[in-house]
Amino acid sequence: MAAAPESRRIAVGIDLGTTNSALAWADYSPGLAQIRPAVLPVRQLVALGEIQARQMLPSAIYLSADGELPADSTALPWASAAESGPIVGELARQLGPRVPTRFVISAKSWLCHDRVERTAPILPWGAPPDSARISPVQASRLVLEHLRNAFNNDSKFKQLQDLPIVLTVPASFDESARRLTVEAAKQAGLGTNLTLLEEPQAAFYAWIADHPGKWQDQLRAGETILVCDVGGGTTDFTLIAATEDETGPGFERVAVGDHLMLGGDNMDLALAHLVEGRLGQRLSVDQWTSLRAQARAAKEKMLGENPPENVSIGITGKGSRVVGGSMSATVARAEVLKSILEGFFPECRIDEHPAGSGRSGFQEFGLPFEQEPAITRHLAAFLASVTPDKLPSALLFNGGALKPAIIRDRIEKTIRGWLAASGREPDSLRVLENPDLDLAVARGAAYYAAVRQGGAGLRMRSGLARSLYIGLAGASSAENWLCVVPRNAQEGDPYPIPATNLELLAGRRVAFPLATSSIRAQDAIGDILPQETKGLRQLPPLEAEIRVGRKAKAEQVPVRLEARVNPIGTVDLWCVAVNDPRRWVLEIGVRNARAGETADDDKETISVPGQPEKAGVIEANLLEEAGKIISNAFSQSRAEADNGPQRLVKLLEEALQSPREQWPASACRSLFDSLKAVAELRKKSPGHESRWLNLVGYCLRPGLGQAGDDQRMKFVWSLASVPLTHVKENQVWVEWWVLWRRLAPGLNRAQQEEIWRRIQAPLTGQGKKPDRKIAPQELAEMTRTGASLERLEPGVKLQLGNALIQRITREKDQSATLLWSLARVGSRQPLYGPVSSVITASSMTGWLTGVSSFEPVSQRGIDALKLFYSMTFRKEIDRSLDFSEEIRLKALDRCRSIGMTEDQLLVFKEYQMISQLESERALGESLPTGLIQLSRDIS
Repeated sequence: MAAAPESRRIAVGIDLGTTNSALAWADYSPGLAQIRPAVLPVRQLVALGEIQARQMLPSAIYLSADGELPADSTALPWASAAESGPIVGELARQLGPRVPTRFVISAKSWLCHDRVERTAPILPWGAPPDSARISPVQASRLVLEHLRNAFNNDSKFKQLQDLPIVLTVPASFDESARRLTVEAAKQAGLGTNLTLLEEPQAAFYAWIADHPGKWQDQLRAGETILVCDVGGGTTDFTLIAATEDETGPGFERVAVGDHLMLGGDNMDLALAHLVEGRLGQRLSVDQWTSLRAQARAAKEKMLGENPPENVSIGITGKGSRVVGGSMSATVARAEVLKSILEGFFPECRIDEHPAGSGRSGFQEFGLPFEQEPAITRHLAAFLASVTPDKLPSALLFNGGALKPAIIRDRIEKTIRGWLAASGREPDSLRVLENPDLDLAVARGAAYYAAVRQGGAGLRMRSGLARSLYIGLAGASSAENWLCVVPRNAQEGDPYPIPATNLELLAGRRVAFPLATSSIRAQDAIGDILPQETKGLRQLPPLEAEIRVGRKAKAEQVPVRLEARVNPIGTVDLWCVAVNDPRRWVLEIGVRNARAGETADDDKETISVPGQPEKAGVIEANLLEEAGKIISNAFSQSRAEADNGPQRLVKLLEEALQSPREQWPASACRSLFDSLKAVAELRKKSPGHESRWLNLVGYCLRPGLGQAGDDQRMKFVWSLASVPLTHVKENQVWVEWWVLWRRLAPGLNRAQQEEIWRRIQAPLTGQGKKPDRKIAPQELAEMTRTGASLERLEPGVKLQLGNALIQRITREKDQSATLLWSLARVGSRQPLYGPVSSVITASSMTGWLTGVSSFEPVSQRGIDALKLFYSMTFRKEIDRSLDFSEEIRLKALDRCRSIGMTEDQLLVFKEYQMISQLESERALGESLPTGLIQLSRDIS
């Protein structure tokens, strides 16, 4: 007699997809001979007031406005009309293109975008500042929450949160994206018994589940299987080897490709660009969102069964220039096939690899897609990195983007060509059957979840997809890398790392440069590699505060390292004291993690590891002498003394045998440490205080990038709560604001908001009024400081920018400062802050008019005006940040009239990254050697 549903042992698999999500379950009750995973249809709104159960839940969210829709038309079985919130699923996908500013899609892709604040409300991307928005983590939570509610409402099993769950992620997801996925699951109430699994592995488990006892007939020991997984947002390649040992036949995951933000979304964009070109004008953000949705539908029709020869796409127009209020274009099936097959799946040789590396910038709707769209070339590079003798014996397709047979046939034909070129029989390649590319991941995850709980099935050996390395030598310019976790490391027991002479500064914050590799399988734990080792990809450094108790003082603790792959598939790094039982865990993957805690994602850091100081390192004895000069200068009773603070810069330049502009970063930090030692002496006189503030800001700028900067910034921030000593001296206040401008990149969002609260009233007329008179010179530095706070919300920055526009007409003597500040506030490319802090172009359309009447009277004013135009109105790929062609042409004409060269005008005609010269002008001064890459980091 079969067990009652509530008493059966059930495990669940969830595919949290970019485009669609799905949920499956599997029974592993005692006595069952095999595991048969089954998909649970998900009830959802498919029209207003209409609910259906469908096998997939579109990963789409519609943030409906209050009163927009009848309450009873959006109610779900598990919630009353009063409780209904954002709409998730099919109805959201239908409503979204009509009101793009409330439409959230591709949240999964945003989880791995490290140049936005992924826990901040930034979606829908490009929506006006006053729109309702959610974070990528919240969006993922809403999808998972819907799956949980649907399961609990419709299944006869235990509540989903009480069952073992396997949640899938792309194989190429980095540690940050994995941990944020787990955080979304926890927020959805699913974090109690959760394990992560890579999607290609899940697809292969589904194949195993479909061939119980028969898979040995198709695969033999020594053969390799390529899982080619192309979904809506990412492409994953995984190589699996068939094995046999004393325990019998099995499988082992042997290689994983790098993260590729490339998939069905990109194909939709390519088709949308084709249509936009036919319409003859650049579409607005809203129109573009609608076009993308229609392009996806057209692509699916053209590549599906019984495709039409042509599809018509219509776009609602805006403004009186559009006759009839709409535009339309017809696309032929032949055009679609050419765009997709030749653009994304061209036939190529095994040695034809991607033409470019890295990302091509923040494209289209804010996501950093791959520069090379040809998936077959990325596949060739992946197989070549694994070594040519690993060309696959079998091929398993997965992912919604590969549903069209014509695409699968092109990939298969290309691989057969590689086999022939290598001397192998092309027909030796076998294509493994996957009856449903949309649901295989969920089914395979459920199978794996059941096997983990003891069900009768096969579990492949896999372990960690990447090896992990820690930088040695104590600085961000690490000379060596220590392998702390080898590739394919298994979850469970800690890995002791054989490295000696390591000391940990406890009671303070410390930093570790990090790197990873998906191809260096030969590296063993404890191996030390040169900095220039090929195949390593540097990650943001791990910064963590090692706690030793509230009253304990900082101490240097001899330690050894241990690493452990935890059950969710991420890495914990342990610092274990050598001489006592203390140990600290550092969770790798989220920036600035505290020991044993999750991270404060508000605190962003910019990584500049591996950048040698091109000017060299100043000798230690010279730095020691400079420290004595600083101590002596601040010991003087008069700032104007021959060796006092006022002459200190000149004395230091002589001692270090180089002008201030050539001091390398390490020398600047050494001088800062000497200045910190005489901090109390700054109070002697206004001259002492102003010089100390000036040099502290100069030597620590930009507040990050060197080992120990976090602790130095902690000390400087403590000054923010201590009143200045000489508050009646204007120069002291001037240097105070110069300090915060210089160190703005090292401040987290909360700290920048605190600085803003102090200067908001003088700059905008809003907020708490100052209790003293602000001199013009101090107001100028306040303005530059406010403009340098790139982590402020776009709405706050827009408020500042509008105030600056108004001031330009009445403060002509300050026009250069105001224009420089406008350039920083309105820049299309932040120099250090998250791209989600950039003001949308639609919010700034009046800025061009506000500046058009300004006529500079000095070369400084002309230069500032040029900087403003080139930073603010430059051409961008992301159309939410890009101004219309009409506005950019007006800016271009104005720039011609003030003497910009044709080379300088290129930024208005084609996308270009901000140059080093532009970044130095925008920062107000060059950065110390070794930190200039700060402005170039858009990865």
